[in-house]
Amino acid sequence: MPPPHEIDWQNVYYQSVTVFKTSYYLYSAFLDNRRRTNGRPYIRILAFTTAKKPNTPWCYIWSNTTGPPAISQVIKIDYVDYQRKASDRVMFYILTCRTPEMHAPPLAVSIVRQPCDRARTLLQITGAMERNTSTAFAKGDNRETKSRTPLWNVAVCGPALFYYHEDISIRLVEWLELLRALGFARVFLLQTIVHPNIEKVLQYYEAEGFVGITHFSYPPPYATDPNIRRIWVLEQRKNMFAMENMYFTDCLLRHMHEYRFISHFDPDEMPMLPKHDSFPLWLYERIRK
Repeated sequence: MPPPHEIDWQNVYYQSVTVFKTSYYLYSAFLDNRRRTNGRPYIRILAFTTAKKPNTPWCYIWSNTTGPPAISQVIKIDYVDYQRKASDRVMFYILTCRTPEMHAPPLAVSIVRQPCDRARTLLQITGAMERNTSTAFAKGDNRETKSRTPLWNVAVCGPALFYYHEDISIRLVEWLELLRALGFARVFLLQTIVHPNIEKVLQYYEAEGFVGITHFSYPPPYATDPNIRRIWVLEQRKNMFAMENMYFTDCLLRHMHEYRFISHFDPDEMPMLPKHDSFPLWLYERIRK
């Protein structure tokens, strides 16, 4: 495994690697063990690049810290964006490599140009071989109802909070309390540098266990300084919104082993349920029908 000080870190949370003419910025990696992976699980690596046709790298898959890694070529590169490809901005891709046959889940993955290259990236792999059932059922009740339909918990994947000059702390409290009143089990948010009052709100709800925070920054060449970032947000909003595809995907893959159902809402959105007291009850009726 490469030591942390030999990794080329960019904008705090990204690892840089060049694959021939393609420069990747790697953010996170996940184990995908869903049924439709056709046999052995996949590893999904979330990455940015300006290349419209990125070169295909290889994966070093580490199952322990001492032995050599298993080597697997990236078998699929998915472009994830609602906009057309453009080389004047960073674009989000999912790199997929298949895991080798192993008894224990992999610990980490490195992206390299080709086999036998020295690894200079190392992403911890998040995920499990099986879904965690401890948070799956509403109110801790995993018994089936009369219709043999379980009452599932539902989590929320929210946006990446980038508000530094705008204090939305009161709106954020209102949004979180409404989601809790509607029966959502947990809210997951990504956080950049935010207003101090927003920071206090997030710390409070995180300590309560209702909110989960993943720290985040925008990839190079976008600045991490909040004052420069504000100009970028105002002048190039399409580029900012293109980033949403990455952190929504990150949230879903990060928590899909904990929850069977995950919704997405922004702080200015709320489901209206005129005939149900909670979102799990609404979901239960949809499944039952």
